[in-house]
Amino acid sequence: MLLLNEDLYRLVEDTEKELGKAVRKAEELMEEDPGKMTQQDILKLRYGYNRAGGKRMEIDKARRLIHSALRGLLYFQEGEDFELKEKQLKPVNVALDGLETYKKMAEQRRPEWKQLQAGIQAKEAELLAEKRQYYPDIFASGILLYATAPNRDKQENPFLLEEFNYFWGGAYLGWRMALDFGMPKKVAEKRAELLALQHQQREASTGMLLEVEKAYLDVVEKQKSLKFAREARKNGRALSALSAASFYLGLGEAKEVFEAFQMYTEGAAEYYIAIKDFNMAVAELARVTGVRFIESGGPEERGQDG
Repeated sequence: MLLLNEDLYRLVEDTEKELGKAVRKAEELMEEDPGKMTQQDILKLRYGYNRAGGKRMEIDKARRLIHSALRGLLYFQEGEDFELKEKQLKPVNVALDGLETYKKMAEQRRPEWKQLQAGIQAKEAELLAEKRQYYPDIFASGILLYATAPNRDKQENPFLLEEFNYFWGGAYLGWRMALDFGMPKKVAEKRAELLALQHQQREASTGMLLEVEKAYLDVVEKQKSLKFAREARKNGRALSALSAASFYLGLGEAKEVFEAFQMYTEGAAEYYIAIKDFNMAVAELARVTGVRFIESGGPEERGQDG
């Protein structure tokens, strides 16, 4: 907004100066040849000049307020100030990919989408854990005992306890079943929680994709509008320059100068506003997709500029 107001201020200031010059020229022509210039022509030029001056003061007030607000947000102390790196508002240079690309990126990069997917995975794990209670735990175990004592005679009598020389072992297979009669209820609760999250995911997916599509189409529309506004500004500037030159040479009329500068000022103002709208649309697309556009080109994932 600050750059927009700076551009609008310069635009209106230049228009005021040019109309001021036209007023003085018209007054000179009026003195030289009263029949060549009418009072109505001079009044029309003065009207444009005074209106431009009023708009300049209005825009100056707005830009000062925005500047002060930014100083406050940046916690600047009294006497501290800042300068903008860019002196003019410029459209960001973005090479758009297809809509489906941004939809896929939104599903991959939106933090709330990732959070929802993680929640669904957690609920699926909880449901699986509850279902496992229906099945027995099967386990196998074994034992092996071995002892030797060379200085002890080995007992061959099976009825005597041998504590020094022996080797024996065994294995067994078992299973354990949980007797929890509340298991069906717990499984149903976990399944209901999972279904609720999945339903929320479907609704969020629909809303998110519509949000991405809206932001994408808005960028496309604003990009086209910017192109038309740029051409209108270019033509208006050429028309104002041509009308002013003809008037100063005594070949044009005052009303043509007034109308030309009015058209140019309106066209240029609409161009700067179109730049702002386009940049805001790109920022919104970046927000809803989770893609960070860098200096010029496409999304960050592709390694292009944005």
